[in-house]
Amino acid sequence: MDNRTFWLGLLGGMMAGALVIAAGYFAIKAYLPPPNDDPLYKARQSFLPFGTSLSRAEAEAELRFLNRERERAAALLTS
Repeated sequence: MDNRTFWLGLLGGMMAGALVIAAGYFAIKAYLPPPNDDPLYKARQSFLPFGTSLSRAEAEAELRFLNRERERAAALLTS
């Protein structure tokens, strides 16, 4: 096999693979429901703000706890 034939075949195969992957992606995307009609998407969108606020509240509580423990440890060391 010639060197030129190898590279042409390799590039052709890569192009064909990219076309097959793109066609599959668009075919799957065409059959999926739009986001505003998808109940899973709606549930995820409604949960994200709640989940973010919950994790933010937990992080603030942890910071307060660690700060209190540090202050208590400093008070014990100075007395």
